Amino acid sequence: MLISQKKYFVLHAPRQSGKTSCLLALRDLLNRESNYSALYMNVETAQMPEVILEEESKIIIGELALQMDRTRGDPYLKNQMTQSLDIYGPDAAL
Repeated sequence: MLISQKKYFVLHAPRQSGKTSCLLALRDLLNRESNYSALYMNVETAQMPEVILEEESKIIIGELALQMDRTRGDPYLKNQMTQSLDIYGPDAAL
């Protein structure tokens, strides 16, 4: 209901309580119904202290491209990622 109303929501729960499993099931349900195109992305690696700003964008775009290809069978971003980074740079490519 919240998604169809275009409202935000937060899934907040303790560690190891099934948040990721819930989101993956929601992603699969939304994609099966064909009204939405849903992805699940984990970008925690971009938050690591040793990752420099330029690499953060590449990590996020790479994860998005990977999930689009895996989940939706859409390799477009994977095929265009390097070109987009070259043209727009890491700050604007996303």
